[in-house]
Amino acid sequence: MTQPITAYRYERAELAPGVLADWTVDDNAGTATGACPECRDTTTHELISTAIAHSIAPPEQTAAVQLVHCRCDQTHDEGQTAHHSCGRWWLMRVRPEGVVPRVVEELGDTHLAVAQALAAAHAHDEKTVRGAAEKWVGGVTTLLGLFGLSGIAIGKDATSGLGAVATGLLAGFVLLAFIAGVSAVVRSYLAAYGWPKQFDVTTTDGQRTWFARRLTNTGNAVDNLREAVGLALVCVVALAAAVGVLWFGGSAPKPQVSVVRTDDSKVCGELLDSRDAGTLRVRRSDGTVEQIPAAGVSKLTSVTRCPG
Repeated sequence: MTQPITAYRYERAELAPGVLADWTVDDNAGTATGACPECRDTTTHELISTAIAHSIAPPEQTAAVQLVHCRCDQTHDEGQTAHHSCGRWWLMRVRPEGVVPRVVEELGDTHLAVAQALAAAHAHDEKTVRGAAEKWVGGVTTLLGLFGLSGIAIGKDATSGLGAVATGLLAGFVLLAFIAGVSAVVRSYLAAYGWPKQFDVTTTDGQRTWFARRLTNTGNAVDNLREAVGLALVCVVALAAAVGVLWFGGSAPKPQVSVVRTDDSKVCGELLDSRDAGTLRVRRSDGTVEQIPAAGVSKLTSVTRCPG
């Protein structure tokens, strides 16, 4: 006598002790295969071994619970609609290799919420990672832009008129602005998109830790956003202070001249007050003072900076 086809109905299957004992596990493929406890057709379940989270759980704990849906690919009718599944779902544990039986039923509801959340998250893991990676492209671009901003602020010409103290203050403010700016960008992107990592969920402790971490995601995002705003303000204040040092921390530039003698030799440096009539005094960059008779000068030019 042919067994009647089970009608489709989405509900939890009632499991008898040992009903999943004949299921087999393919560790290489990461699947478990056996008869659906309701329609008795063969179904295959893809074992969930990793999820997107932020830490690693110890692998030696009790075998984790898996949420399994019948995917027997046989036709089961629901009124006028045909499904390739009888619609039943159940909980089971896949135990370590060498333990017999490998698959056992889970009759209680203690781990139901975690198993449901894990199954739902697993379906969107790739989309989550790819989406976060796409958004982080803009973050990396912003970080590279900060390098350019810092380079402008601490360029060689920007510090030419500053003393040692002012130069030190400028470098400190620019460094603070750079660190705060990078940290603000990283924190803001963490708040918006997170930092996906693989998390071992093959054990009960692993699933519990993943689920607990998932529940704290909102609070972590709030903390990251608050810190990002604070760091952005620090960056702006530090840059404003650096600009202030550039504007007010320098002394008036001393006149620089380039002198070409009648013999075509050149002297470049700071023009000093003359002590003798008909004589020019020029201090070179090495500190030596050159006295040049006016009669020996063929050309005198004001310059912004002497070569070398």
